[in-house]
Amino acid sequence: MSQFLVVTAVGEDRPGIVNELVKMASSCHCNIVDSRMAILGNEFTLFMLLSGDWNAIARLESQLPVLARDHHLLTMMKRTGTHQAANHAHRLELAASTRDRPGIISQITQFMAERQASISALAANTEGDRLHLNMRINLPEGADLGEFEQALAPLCQSAELDVTLSHQTPLTEIRHKE
Repeated sequence: MSQFLVVTAVGEDRPGIVNELVKMASSCHCNIVDSRMAILGNEFTLFMLLSGDWNAIARLESQLPVLARDHHLLTMMKRTGTHQAANHAHRLELAASTRDRPGIISQITQFMAERQASISALAANTEGDRLHLNMRINLPEGADLGEFEQALAPLCQSAELDVTLSHQTPLTEIRHKE
């Protein structure tokens, strides 16, 4: 039976560091089920979901701290299970742009939390004085898309957000602009 392990690694970005982590997972007979990597400042960050039999996962758990020490990495591991997809009423993609300022992402995530919307992905970056934000949002069963859109409009106006909201199943597009 497959076991699953989430691994996070953070360290100074340099050529070959991702290869060292991937090579170790492979040498422990683990499979990379899912992964994400980003460069933040001067640091690379890698998230991996690994699978393998009990021995493979245990081997990786014992070898990762040594690799982390040798390569000056901060690592974290947590055993998990397979992802159980929830039944969501709506799957949405939100793309937003606004003048960058403290608290704007917090306003958006608070809005989602108040509506029991699950954020399955969030990416934000600042270019000059503009914040660009992309989110994948899942609305719970029973949620009314029309009510969600109506509630979003005042937030877009008060936070000066240029938002495009795309419904992923089926694909439609709704725009909110000042």
